Amino acid sequence: MPDQDKPIQIITSCKWEPEYFSCHISTTRGGKIPAKVRSEIEHSGSLKYGPDTNFYRMGQTIQNYIGNILPDPEPMSFDGKTFFSGELAGIRCLDFPSSEKQNVITIHYTVEFSDGSQDDTGRTFQLDDFPDFIQDLVRQLYRETSNVVMQRFWSQYGQGEVNPEIWQAKKLEVFISHRSGDIDVADQLFHNLGEFQESSVFLPRIDLIDMQSGNWMDQLMAMIERCPVFIPILSNDYLEGPISKPELDQALRQYYSEKNKRIVPILIEGNTSDYENHFIGGIHMVKAQEGLSPKKVEEISLLCLGASRNPYE
Repeated sequence: MPDQDKPIQIITSCKWEPEYFSCHISTTRGGKIPAKVRSEIEHSGSLKYGPDTNFYRMGQTIQNYIGNILPDPEPMSFDGKTFFSGELAGIRCLDFPSSEKQNVITIHYTVEFSDGSQDDTGRTFQLDDFPDFIQDLVRQLYRETSNVVMQRFWSQYGQGEVNPEIWQAKKLEVFISHRSGDIDVADQLFHNLGEFQESSVFLPRIDLIDMQSGNWMDQLMAMIERCPVFIPILSNDYLEGPISKPELDQALRQYYSEKNKRIVPILIEGNTSDYENHFIGGIHMVKAQEGLSPKKVEEISLLCLGASRNPYE
């Protein structure tokens, strides 16, 4: 059974810190959720609760118990000789990593040695290391945080059921910039992105299709400014193009000044070294000198979305 045909499953995680308690969506599974929306959901930020809330107090009770059973820090030693003793200087946070696997808790803390130096370290506990009342409290914490995270999910993305109308309105606009001689590659990329995941993710823009009557240069600049993603198709003469060069300059101005632009260069001719003194500087380039294979299109799509390419994440 394909994963997207399964019910939507929301995996949550939470954390206690001295300032506040937080919980968020760590992973989503199942459901016909477009990749962009799935990425947005999983990076939607945390719900935070202060010291006057029940979430914080439950987390603090668990933290206090673990803090009291932590063994004394190992002294700083060398060749069997102890040089400096250590003591617990403070607990930085307590991680409850996954509502799917509620049997692991990690505490992060600081050890201060007698010479004045400090070391940040941590220790992982299994849930069955604790007495029943702590185990029950951890399970209660997961139940209640999962409930509030799920309520937040449904309020934003559906009304008690999956609402594709909301997701369709969230297609990601991407602008494809190219030289006239590379129109075949640009057109192929335009359709590959437009049809990605059953046309549910991207709204590609390209000059030959999206231009209307009027000042075409003004239209291009406005379109580039509006699109969150800019894709330059880099051929040997791209940087000398009378249109492609101003398009790139417009995208770079936004990228460096407002930090709300993603640039995904596609290299179809030449080498990355041809651009090392121009605009790449930390921007990942997709090497597509051999053409736009399905694997390359997937790589481009994930870069446009800002999604992880780690298959185990």
